[in-house]
Amino acid sequence: MWSDLWSVTFNSAKNEVLTITNNPSLHPPLRFCNQALTESASHKNLGLIFHRSLTWHLHIPTLHHRAMSIINALKKIKNFLPRYSVLALYRAYILPILDYGDIIFDNCATTDSNLLESVQTAAAKLILIALGPHPTRLF
Repeated sequence: MWSDLWSVTFNSAKNEVLTITNNPSLHPPLRFCNQALTESASHKNLGLIFHRSLTWHLHIPTLHHRAMSIINALKKIKNFLPRYSVLALYRAYILPILDYGDIIFDNCATTDSNLLESVQTAAAKLILIALGPHPTRLF
């Protein structure tokens, strides 16, 4: 009724249902514009991948892959840049990946936690090696 009132059309084929539960078969199928909506196991919203069981086993490996690809690229060029540039690139490209949404990863599984830890370890090694024997102030 709202869409008719405001002359807005929706494409029901582009909508999905993400039921956050351990047992998705408990609810009846949902309909939108007289069409049944398809069930989805996960959904990406604001850069976070949510799974129906509220685990992070899809999001954290994606985060790990993104951060490690940047770290590996920085490893290849770190010797050609001044120290402060490597640190600035870390702060600009790796730290935001690790910081965004980190407060909600508290309940992640051990395997996901180990992936996050490996990114942080690789980033720390990159920064400390780039700083050399006489490091300047990090923060």
